[in-house]
Order: sequence, then C-alpha cells, then structure tokens
Amino acid sequence: MKASGMRLGAILMMTVGMAHGGDPAAAANAINRFGLALHKVLPKPTENLVYSPFSVAAAMSMTLAGARGRTASEIASALSLQHPDTIHADLKDLMAGLITGAGSSDKLAIANALWPQQGANILTPFLETVRQNYQAESKALDFQRAAEPSRQEINRWVADHTAGKILDLLGPGTITPLTRLVLTNAIYFKGSWASAFDPTRTSDEPFYLNGGSTVSTPMMHRDGRYAYSANGDMQVLELPYKDGRLSMVIVLPAKKDGLAKLESQLTDENLRKWAAAGPARTVHVALPKFKLGSAFSLNDALRQIGIRDAFSDAADFSGINGQKNLSLTAVVHKAMIEVNEQGTEAAAATGAVIGLTSTMRPEPDVFRADHPFLYLIRDRKTNCLLFAGRVVNPKI
Repeated sequence: MKASGMRLGAILMMTVGMAHGGDPAAAANAINRFGLALHKVLPKPTENLVYSPFSVAAAMSMTLAGARGRTASEIASALSLQHPDTIHADLKDLMAGLITGAGSSDKLAIANALWPQQGANILTPFLETVRQNYQAESKALDFQRAAEPSRQEINRWVADHTAGKILDLLGPGTITPLTRLVLTNAIYFKGSWASAFDPTRTSDEPFYLNGGSTVSTPMMHRDGRYAYSANGDMQVLELPYKDGRLSMVIVLPAKKDGLAKLESQLTDENLRKWAAAGPARTVHVALPKFKLGSAFSLNDALRQIGIRDAFSDAADFSGINGQKNLSLTAVVHKAMIEVNEQGTEAAAATGAVIGLTSTMRPEPDVFRADHPFLYLIRDRKTNCLLFAGRVVNPKI
C-alpha cells in the first residue's frame, strides 16, 4: 500500500518551441481520436458543451512523460499512440505550426508552466522532457507553508494566459501543503471571420430546443461562398477565420432532435469526411450568437476510455520522482466560447492532480442552425481539433 497524505498536482498548459523532427500529423490524429472518444463520455449529453480536445490530450501527454509500466500503456492506448516515445516531439512540432500558422489577424496562444515544490526531488529527465518539448517556464512555490497563495498564483497565471477567460481553474483545497508539483496547460483563441456577419441583419428568432419548445435568440445572417455539403442526415458548413489556417465546422442534423444520433457517429474517420464539407458554393447562413462555458471533472470520463491504473494504488508515475508512490487523484477541465458577428473567442485549461494514493445554384443553399448542433474549431492543415462542443440552447 502506498502511504497516504502527499499530493502532487498537475495542471497542464502549453507553449510552443522550435520543431525538431516531430510529426505534427501524428499528434493531431492522436488528439482527435482521444478527444472524440472523450466527447462521447463527457457528462450531461443533453446540455451545452465546450471543451478543448487539444488541451486535455496535451495534458495527458505530459502526464505520460512521468508514467511507467501499465500506467503508461493505458494512457498511450487512450491517446491511440502508435509510437508513444515520439509524442512529445510530435506535439512540439504541432504547436509550433499552429502558432506560426495562425497568422497576425487571428490570435492563438498556447502556454506551459512548471510549478515544483521548493526543494522537491523531481527527476531531471522528466523536467527536461517538459521544458524542452513544451517550453514550459518554471517557478518553484512553497506549497508546504503557503498552499493557498500558491493556488492563487497559479490561477492568476492561467487567467493571464487565457485573457482572463478561465478563472479559478484550481478550486479551494486543490493545492495542499503536501503538493509537490503542478503542471499548467491552457489554450486561448480569438479569431475574426474571413467574412464577418452584418450586425444589422441580426434579429431575434426562434431556436428549437430538445422536446419541441423554442427560445428567442439573436440569429446572425450572411450570404457567402462557403464549403458546404448536405445529405439526408445532416448539413455541414465550414466558416473560415481571417488568416485561413483555422476554421469552425458546424454539423447540423437534419432533424431538430437529431443531435444525439449524430454525436453517436462522431469518430475521427467521420470527422474527416464532415470537415471536408464539400466545394465552395453560395449559402445563406443563419447562425445564433452564443456564449457558453463548461467546467467538469474528467476522472470518470478518463476511466471510461481506459485510463484506470493512473487513478489507483497500481499507478506508476516513477518517472516523476523515482518512486511508485504517486497516483492521479483529479483531472479538471474548464473552457468557454463566444461566437458573434465578428468571430470567435475561446479558451480552455486542463488540470491533472497526482498524489500519493489514497456545384453553384441559381438560388443559395440555406444553412439554418435553429436547432441543436455540433461545432468544431480545427486547424485546416492538420485537422487538429482545438475546441469542440454542442449548442442545445444558445440563450443559457
């Protein structure tokens, strides 16, 4: 049995470094498979949702750096990693491409930090993996004598790196005098549409909720050339951001109550088909303005997709401190998104806490998102999912 009491926290944030032989496509594929598997087991499937597959997958990849044995195998399997030893270099390359590819009009920020207990025995190989591949800044804190000030300092860092959108990621009691390490991961995006919606065309219109009732919500309108496709089950529309590297893909079920069935078909293969959207054509777009946030524990969801030992006495995180006395006690995630006539603002942060166990037509096609739909913010080059979620009620 492992001794009880000590806590070692990990809240994960990413910054970008120069690429050195990594495979960004491999990292993107892993992120998508992991994120979509997670999507299906996240809590409250009938409610609005926003989360960052990138942030959560990056967080688990960083914990993988300190995992060994079956604990490492389970995390690698959940991430669908064919070559687990390369994931850190692959992510380093992917992040470099995302930051440079976002351009000057759209802002994409990914940031990392390493917060060890002053004097804690954290192994050099683990520290170097995080610093070299994730370019994490490092600052020692005194969790033993100043747990609450340490928590507040980390939360301030998260808020600063998400433009104040993610507040209080670490709740009271998360950091204790027994904490020995915190790793922080956050992502922030603010993008302008390549073609903005005219605010004078926005009007209050009905949005159909699950069950058949409606709410009145501001609906934006625009006629333009967009990648678009449709079949008997859904319509798919891609709205590019100004710099062209990133876009929002909206998947709208044909039936007003068809979102649950659509989400059950959410796989990496289907995502690629949907995200392709089709050739550009003239489309009349009606899209609700919305602003929503999500905050939840990922413990049960991660267990459901195969990460089990990490939460138990069988956990092996000896790559962090050289001992088999640490386990994953909590993984928390917080995200927000706002969509309006000008574009999109989104942010997310993930925390993992480890401790000693205890063709053209004459008339335009019409894409009218007046009922629950799925949205995805992706990198068009690698198809990497940065944010995803569902809108079931834009007025909440």
